[in-house]
Amino acid sequence: WSLRGDLKQALQTVREDYSQKYQAYQKCTQPQQNQSVSSGQDDSIDAKCANDLKAQVDYPQCINLDQLTEIDLQCIATTKAIAHYKQSVALDELAGDQMLTAKAALNLAKASVNLVAQAVTANTANRNHAQSAIQTAYEHAYALPDSHDKAFALIEVAHLRQTLQSPPVPKRQIINIAPDEHRAGELSRGFLVGEKSTQDPPLSIKNTHPVPSVSAQQTVRKQNYKALTQALKVAQALEDHRAIAYAKGYLAQLYAEQKRYPEAIQLTRQAIFYAQQRFNPELLYRWERQLGQLFERQNKFDAAMAAYQRAIGYLQNVRQSL
Repeated sequence: WSLRGDLKQALQTVREDYSQKYQAYQKCTQPQQNQSVSSGQDDSIDAKCANDLKAQVDYPQCINLDQLTEIDLQCIATTKAIAHYKQSVALDELAGDQMLTAKAALNLAKASVNLVAQAVTANTANRNHAQSAIQTAYEHAYALPDSHDKAFALIEVAHLRQTLQSPPVPKRQIINIAPDEHRAGELSRGFLVGEKSTQDPPLSIKNTHPVPSVSAQQTVRKQNYKALTQALKVAQALEDHRAIAYAKGYLAQLYAEQKRYPEAIQLTRQAIFYAQQRFNPELLYRWERQLGQLFERQNKFDAAMAAYQRAIGYLQNVRQSL
């Protein structure tokens, strides 16, 4: 239904599905309702209850029977994707395919981080699963022979770790699916976080994700430095200018977090240099913008303005594709 652009029907289907599961779950948690069942059927009833209970545990933050949002639907899809990626990692490992295993592990890590970001409230279990998935992805990426894919996998691992430190707050748009209240065409066609329908005001959501401790931030910073320097070493050996630009740009962010702006500026300028070798305007925009931010933090406003102007210029080259 969502592919047809009928989000209204898609959400209605999800509501009906989980309403049935929720009712079954309630029966499982209220044994007195099953007392009339003969003893010979107890095993099958218990097995069914266990499956229904598992369904509820798997989607603790995705079920909203009163009002569903696009993010609720996205959360359900992400949870199911995680289950499939886990199967993919296991099958690829069994087949002995290093590259496919690494890619599947990286996809699993991405989905796990997305699930943390989609949650309204903090969930320690989801965060721990995401951290474990990222570490697994790193181990598989590190085991790969030197290649373009290895360099970018290590860069992505660092990016995911950083994202997990401070996940974005989703803007939860309520989609009221009462009959005839909205036409399907008036609803948002996609599932991107932050997309809005023109009909309802967004809910005000506070970020309840805990702020990582100083020691936790330092640990992540060290892990990311290790992954990015490894990626940089591989990229330099391959003379992969695009990967070098990414690695240096993200390394600059680690120095900026520690307010070591001279080193951050130097690395960002190097990232710009390598992005210019094959003229990658999307990278040049990114790193010129970062350079402007670094100058601005040092109150060097003329230099910051010049960098921002260059970023705007590069952005014009890719506006249509963005």
